[in-house]
Amino acid sequence: MPNTVTRPDAPDATITTDEVVRPQMPARAGEEVWAIQVPGAVSLKITTFNRFGQAVEGQMTVGPNRQGTEFRIKVEDREENQARIMDPGHDPFRNGMLVRVDANQQTIPETASPDALTTEDLLDIYDLEGAKFEARVRSLGELPMRRLAEVGESMDCSHRQITFVRELLQERFAKGGPQTTLEHGERLS
Repeated sequence: MPNTVTRPDAPDATITTDEVVRPQMPARAGEEVWAIQVPGAVSLKITTFNRFGQAVEGQMTVGPNRQGTEFRIKVEDREENQARIMDPGHDPFRNGMLVRVDANQQTIPETASPDALTTEDLLDIYDLEGAKFEARVRSLGELPMRRLAEVGESMDCSHRQITFVRELLQERFAKGGPQTTLEHGERLS
């Protein structure tokens, strides 16, 4: 279903997001192509080789303010980065911070996530009506919900929908608010 957007300053001009074709970085054997979805930076540990063929651990940083930037990472490097993460909610490959663009992310158990949403997927959520919209928004994690609010405001979506998203964000993910315990999911005061 094509997403049609009308600009507020020019109501007769519309843009269909399906018409925009972005160049895609090709994947090589043993590598995956990912795109960053947030304005922050992501630092990943990678393995490179020196001129003598010895493995050297390095670091790759993508961002800040580089939304949509694509990069290649070896499958082994991704798996190693995921193994280092203590809390699954902080895994950038699963929490919506990074989205795989060369293949379907949901087919690989280590990267499958309901929070891995592209901007187009977020715009499709605003096409839902009433209870379906609210149910879908409630199923999102923190990062995609924050992105949903930003996309909704920048694309002049329904004020009611944006207000619902903002209130739910404030209720669930208030900055500086009470933290949930890891064991029981109840709020600490």
